[in-house]
Amino acid sequence: MWAASLAFFAAGGALKAATFTYSFSNVQGPVSGTVTGTIVLPDGDGTFAATDVTVTSEPDLLGYSGIFDVIGYTYVPSNTFTVFDGQITAGTFAAQNSMIPIPTFTCMALNFEDGTFGSLLNVEGNTLAGSGVQDLDSTTLSYSPASSSTPEPATFGLGAAALALIALRRRSQASR
Repeated sequence: MWAASLAFFAAGGALKAATFTYSFSNVQGPVSGTVTGTIVLPDGDGTFAATDVTVTSEPDLLGYSGIFDVIGYTYVPSNTFTVFDGQITAGTFAAQNSMIPIPTFTCMALNFEDGTFGSLLNVEGNTLAGSGVQDLDSTTLSYSPASSSTPEPATFGLGAAALALIALRRRSQASR
């Protein structure tokens, strides 16, 4: 078994992730500016759910402080991205964090129900989705590759387990 694990890693079989950047600018919302961030998807071509969606910058008037992740929000009704030849060719994402008390309410979307929500990030604490930066038709939304493929955190755990198995096997052989 340990030989199979070792062969998996030696062959470069580590789980890999591809990181992309996104950006959209205000068209219809009351807050001018641009929202940028990153999306982490499994490596390769196909249609995937993002494992991480982070906002890295936004206009100060939205009221957020620093970089924040939206993938773990309380309600994520849409999370689908299609990658072809290293580029995101289609995608739709929406996340809402409606923790009580309401002042922590956040809504973020990328190309979600164009014409209704589109791409948006609301003013922190405001329950209206269109209260901040919004592009109803996602005409300013763009994606681009951010970096080369990197191992996902689970890969390191698998590697540690494989090394532990190898050490255990050697120890049992040495005691014979």
